[in-house]
This record gives sequence, C-alpha cells and structure tokens, in this order.
Amino acid sequence: MFRRADDSFQITPYQRRNRHDVRDLLFRSLHSHTHLDWHETDQWLDNGRSPVVLAWQGRQLVGVMGASEPMAGECWIRVVGAVDGVDPLPIISALWSILRLDLKALHVERAAVLFMREWMQPVFQALGFAEYEWIVTLRREAAEPPPDMRPANLIIRPTDPTDFDSVLDVDHAAFAALWRMTANDIRQAMRMAASCTLALIDGLPVGYQLSTMYFDGSHLARLAVIPTLHANGIGAALVGDVLRRFARRGIGTMSVNTQLSNERSQRLYRRLRFQPTGYDLAVWTRDL
Repeated sequence: MFRRADDSFQITPYQRRNRHDVRDLLFRSLHSHTHLDWHETDQWLDNGRSPVVLAWQGRQLVGVMGASEPMAGECWIRVVGAVDGVDPLPIISALWSILRLDLKALHVERAAVLFMREWMQPVFQALGFAEYEWIVTLRREAAEPPPDMRPANLIIRPTDPTDFDSVLDVDHAAFAALWRMTANDIRQAMRMAASCTLALIDGLPVGYQLSTMYFDGSHLARLAVIPTLHANGIGAALVGDVLRRFARRGIGTMSVNTQLSNERSQRLYRRLRFQPTGYDLAVWTRDL
C-alpha cells in the first residue's frame, strides 16, 4: 500500500520481498547508515518488531528508513539510506514524515540517531534532531590484568541460558530506556559473546558483563551493575575478571564505549588503565 509523502516519492512499508533491494541500496550507497547492534540487517528487517518504510520513484527503490524496537517510549533510527547522485535530504525527509507517524502510533516519544557518517548531521539537523550526547571509546593496551580484589561475598561465574532473565533484569535496572537492550538483543548478545559473566551476592544477580573477541583483542560490549550497589566494587571486579579470562587466552587488549556524561564509568575504566582513543560519536535526538 502506497502512502504518499509528497508528489516526488511513494512510501511503502517494508516487506520481505524487498530484502534484496534494501540490501543492495545500503551496500552501494554512500548515504547509508546502520546502527551498531547485535543483529545483521537482514535479521533485524524481518523481525517485525519495528517500522521500516521505503521510498520509491516508479519501480526504483530510492530510500529506506527504519527504527529499532521501541523501549519505554524511545527508539533508535536503526537504518537509513538514500541512492547516490541526488540530494539525500528530500528522500529522507519524505521517509521521516511517514516513519514519525508510525512511531507515534507505537507511543514512541523520542527518537535517537548515532552519527557514524559525516553526511548525517546536516540531514538530521534539517529533520529537527539536536545534539544530546557523545559516545567515547577507551582502550586498554596489552598489560598485566589487575589482581583479583573482588568483595569477599561476590561470586562471578559464566552465564548459561537459564540466566537470561537475570541478565535482562540487571540491564534494565542499570540503564535508562534509550540505552537498554531489548530482550531479543540480549538473547542474541549472549549467544554471540566470547565471555558473558554474572555477578551474584548471596545468590542474587547484581551485575553482568558481556564481551566479544576479535583476532588480537577484545571489546567490553556491556557492563551493568544494579545502581544501588555502584560503590561496592562490582563493576571493577567484573572487568578485572574478564581481563584475566582473556589474558589466559593470550588476549591483552580491550576496548570499551561509554557515554561522555557517565563520569562514574570513565573513572572506573581509567583506574583500570583504559585510555581515551579520541574516537567519539555524536548522539542526536528529537522528541516526537
């Protein structure tokens, strides 16, 4: 069904038969963006949990825009793309005029986008988005891992599939809505992680970490601690533990991302010898 945004483009909802055209557009176009998360674009497009709209001129696909699964009234712009050789703003503006209505129908109150390409800022500024936050990257070069100084009553162990609910509960307690992972994302992340460990006190889950590994290093993809227990050394214990686990496998370097406004996490990482890399990404948002 066509939903006309203006006289130039015809807007339709994504359908599975459009997968090849969308994949081709995102691969070939310089004006394309996919959000950093745990799912391949094809997996995400077909999950049916969030709206994706397409822009057409006749039979030619000229643009795509979609959002992540809404979480407590907030979502990310998960994918956006426009064909090369033309100004991307009219295409993306037409897509946004329809996607915004779909998001409002899902009770989304705020949308965010992570700027990973230079072309994105002027386009999203024209759509009414404004700077909200920065994501900073830190890296710990190959070095001896810290000694085990966990609190005496703290147990850290690898997760198993039965820990899914505990990990989900800790994640949603630790992060505001925009930064939470959905249940589907956490399930996928636990499957893909090189290391996922759970911290417990008196048998109760109080924190977890989830890390990935590449050929000569690792990435701390997620660290979450119950907020009321932040001063108890749980985060440091989880990071120290995973650093020692990777060191036993000959992996000494680790990177991590965190919010510029999250001074507590930055202090923790600096204490553990992580240093900023200078690779920062802007987050812009718009209220709907």
